[in-house]
Amino acid sequence: QISTTELTLQEAADIFLYASLHDLPEPVEKLWTDGVMALVSFNQTFVSSEGSNQDAEAMIKAAAALREIWENYSSIMTSLQSYLVLDNINDMLGPLSGLDDAYIPMAAGYAEALASSPYCTERFAATEKDPACFNGAAASAMSYYRRIGDLESGERILQLGRSHPHAATHWDTTVQTPRVYHKTLTSKPWWSPADFSAAVTLMDLFRDKRKQLLKELDAVKKLQEGKLRGSGVDVEQMEVGMDGRVSSSSSSSSLAQQTGGAGLQRIFTPYIGVRTDKDTISTEGAGGWAEFGPLFDGFEWHKENCKLVPSICKALEDDKSLCTARAGSREDLESGKTSVWELCGSDTVVTMLRLRPGAHILPHCGTTNSRLIMHFPLVGANGVEFTVGEQMLKNYGGGDGAAIVFDDSFEHSVYHGGDEDRFVVLAVLAHPEMMK
Repeated sequence: QISTTELTLQEAADIFLYASLHDLPEPVEKLWTDGVMALVSFNQTFVSSEGSNQDAEAMIKAAAALREIWENYSSIMTSLQSYLVLDNINDMLGPLSGLDDAYIPMAAGYAEALASSPYCTERFAATEKDPACFNGAAASAMSYYRRIGDLESGERILQLGRSHPHAATHWDTTVQTPRVYHKTLTSKPWWSPADFSAAVTLMDLFRDKRKQLLKELDAVKKLQEGKLRGSGVDVEQMEVGMDGRVSSSSSSSSLAQQTGGAGLQRIFTPYIGVRTDKDTISTEGAGGWAEFGPLFDGFEWHKENCKLVPSICKALEDDKSLCTARAGSREDLESGKTSVWELCGSDTVVTMLRLRPGAHILPHCGTTNSRLIMHFPLVGANGVEFTVGEQMLKNYGGGDGAAIVFDDSFEHSVYHGGDEDRFVVLAVLAHPEMMK
C-alpha cells in the first residue's frame, strides 16, 4: 500500500522509525531525527522565501546525517528503511549538485544505489502513468555521470536500465535516457517545425500580429512576480510522492487554480539545476527561470491568464498537434481512462517561460520520448545557445518568431548569453507516431 501512496515528510519519518519489528540503535534514531529536522528547516526556508533561498547548509546537514546512516547501518535496515534513507539523500544531493559540481560524483553514486535497491527496483514504470522509482533513479544517475564525463559508469547504468525485465528503460544510447522510453518510436534531437501546426500557427501569427503579441507580453511583464510555482497550494497539504512528484492532497483545485492568476513564478525542480552568472539574477523577482502559466493544463484554458495573452490562447485552443489531441484522448480524459500526465509526460501543455540573460539550465533529460517540445520565442532569442543531444542551435536558428521543435528525452541544456530576457511559448506536442 505504501508503494502507491504519496507521503508527507512527517509520514515518511514515522514509517522509517516503525518499518521493522526490531528497535533501531539509538545512534540511528538520532541521525534520522537530525536529518529530518534539517529537511524540515530546508523546506520551511524554501517555501517562506518563495524558492529564492535554497538553504545549502540545511541540505548539507541533512545529507550528511542520512549518509552516515547508510554507510554504517544499512545492513540492519529493512528494504523500506533503506529506500527512505536513499530517497531523501537523493532529494538533497540533486539541488546541491545543481549549485556546485563538487557534489555531482556523490549524487551519481547515491542515485545508482537507489536504483539498485530492492524496494526501488520493484517500483518501476512501464508506462507514463506508473510510479517510477527505478526509472527516475537510473535516469538521474546517468545524467550525473554524463555531466562529469564518466563514460564507463554511464555504460554501466545503460546496462542496468536494459537489464530490468519490465521497466521502460531499455535505452539505446546514453544521451537519450527519459524515465519512460518507447523503443519503437523514431528518435532524433531536432524536428522540423513546419511539420507541426502549433509551430506554423504561431509563426504566422507573429508575422501578421507581432505588435499585438508584444503588447500582450508587456502586460505579463507588468504583473508582480516572484512567487514559487505551485505556491497557491496549502503548504500543509503538499505531499511528495515516491516518484518525486509534488502534489496537493486537496483534490478540489486544478493545477490552473493552484498556479495561475499571478505574474511570473519561479520554477524549481530538484533534478534540473539552474545557475546564473550573477547571484542577483537568481534571487531577484522570479529568478533566472520563471513561468507565466499554465495557459492550458490539458483540461481547460486558464481564463485569467488567457485574458492577458488572448492571441496565443485563441491561436492554439483547437490545435491538433498538442499532446492532448491524440486520437480518442479527449474522451479518455473526461472518462478518467487516461490522464494528462500519461499523454504528455507533464501536467502543463501550453505555458510561457522566461529565461534571464546569464542563466544556464543545466543538462537533463525529459520524462518520455512519446512527446516533443515546441519553443516559440517572442523576444530575447539572440544570444541563446540551445543544445539537444550533441547538436547546438544558436539564436533559435532564426531569432525572435522562429519556432523550434525538439525531443527533450535527449539530454538538453540552455544558456542565455544575450542581453534581453527571453520569453517563449512552450507547447507539449504529441510524437507524430503517437497520433496514428
